[in-house]
Amino acid sequence: MGCAAWIRIGCKAQVTCVSRDRARGDSIVVVRAAERGRKKVVVDLLLSKKAEVHEKDRNGKTALMYAVEKGHTPIARFLLGVGAKVNERDNNNQTALMYAAGGGQNEAVTFLIEKVAKKVGTPKQIVADYGSDIKKGVHLYQKKQPTVIYTYDVTHKMAGLLKKELQKDEKWLSFLKQCGKACTGLKQTNLYFLAPPRQRTKARYSNVAPQIQWAQKMIAYQQQGDYSQIDPTYTLDQQTIEAVQDEFGHATALLFTAMPSKTYANRDAFTRSLVAYIGVTQIERIQAVVYPAADRGRRRFNEKLGWVTEYQEELALYAQMVDLIDLVQTQVKQDGLNQASHQRFEEHTAAISLLPRAQSLAEQISGYLRFEGQQIPDQQTLLGTSDAIESVIGKYKYLSVESPMRDVGKMILTIPVFTTKLTCELVKTAMESVQALDVDKWADNLLGKSTLSGMVHFRTRSSLQIMYIQKIYT
Repeated sequence: MGCAAWIRIGCKAQVTCVSRDRARGDSIVVVRAAERGRKKVVVDLLLSKKAEVHEKDRNGKTALMYAVEKGHTPIARFLLGVGAKVNERDNNNQTALMYAAGGGQNEAVTFLIEKVAKKVGTPKQIVADYGSDIKKGVHLYQKKQPTVIYTYDVTHKMAGLLKKELQKDEKWLSFLKQCGKACTGLKQTNLYFLAPPRQRTKARYSNVAPQIQWAQKMIAYQQQGDYSQIDPTYTLDQQTIEAVQDEFGHATALLFTAMPSKTYANRDAFTRSLVAYIGVTQIERIQAVVYPAADRGRRRFNEKLGWVTEYQEELALYAQMVDLIDLVQTQVKQDGLNQASHQRFEEHTAAISLLPRAQSLAEQISGYLRFEGQQIPDQQTLLGTSDAIESVIGKYKYLSVESPMRDVGKMILTIPVFTTKLTCELVKTAMESVQALDVDKWADNLLGKSTLSGMVHFRTRSSLQIMYIQKIYT
């Protein structure tokens, strides 16, 4: 290649670089203008091709995210019209729809759903919580598409029911306060292995089971009476003697005057000393008092965690509530929602002896299942939670880690492979029913070209241009 060709290509590359920097500056202006509702600035820059509609600021937010969050619906509609991506995510993994819902922009929620529906089709069902930030937007969409079913996500519903039961329960609040104190007090001690689990600051009522289960384990640990993992030693001191005196009187306590006041390595060593000084007969009479009183491991446990037994009665109630929540969530997540869901739940709980408050909760759960099931057509089963979708998408992301491009493209069609039990008959039926060419055509029309294919196309075109220049100047 001649020198002139190299100079021209180099100059072109430099000019391109400068123009890109300038375009990025204009693109950031578009982001700020969308945030402030300045539609004319947004329109002028994008139509003159001086800015990119997909540009992000330092937080990873696009112009569309700011427009829907602030309620600038005309700007958002324009941005979508010129190719803004609805499912683009910022540095906090938030999408435009999430910002619209979080900002309480019901109209924006509605038209974003409409935008997605135009691409993938009208949804059969929307599964979400009933938060005011998104509920009204979904209801507005349902007015336009009355066949769409809006289901209250079972995970959020159950958290709401538990919150209603527990947020004003003084015993529950006191229990949580004690758990917090214990967690702090046991730090950097040899009892830290018994510390309660930390309370979550978010989705607190979706995660009450760990504290309840921990407390039940502590009560069981206390009842079995072996504290050797905490401290295996026993001691004969004034506290031990006073315990015996309180139970059996002063005369019995005098039996210990000849026995040396010291710490013994373990229960066996303490027993041998008792036998030597007060005899086997006396030990059999007082052992139910003297051993617990002298057990240093027991003392340590009661000092830090003995308070748990004060909540034993309430913990039985809380455990029943959590069991009911687990039962309905397992049922709905595994079998979905249908018109018979409430009947199945009632059959499962009929044989359980529930406390009055737990019985009330069971009735509320049954009412929820009945209401949601009535919206589903007869003989059909639909989702009752978004957990399944999130799990599937999460697995897709995990499997796509090795991919050079992680955008959602044709590989999304692999999802049915790990959500279905594959059989030879199923594979045979699929291959006979659908042609690969039809799948490619459908994916191209619906999902568009992937970023990778675009890069290959760009590189191929660039290579051809260089070859053309080489041919001219050599």
